[in-house]
Amino acid sequence: MTSRIEAAQPDTFCILASRSPADELPATEAGADAFVLKPYGVSDPFALMQTFVVEDKDRRG
Repeated sequence: MTSRIEAAQPDTFCILASRSPADELPATEAGADAFVLKPYGVSDPFALMQTFVVEDKDRRG
């Protein structure tokens, strides 16, 4: 699924979440931009937004 998202929407970030830490490596190998382990805290989505929206915008100018 991540490869289809990347092909169709190359500017879209793919963030996957799971309860199993063992899913992180397959997720990143499949092309996920980030992986979040459930349950995650309230600040985790904000940190991801900071990384992928604010910092990416700063890099693009």
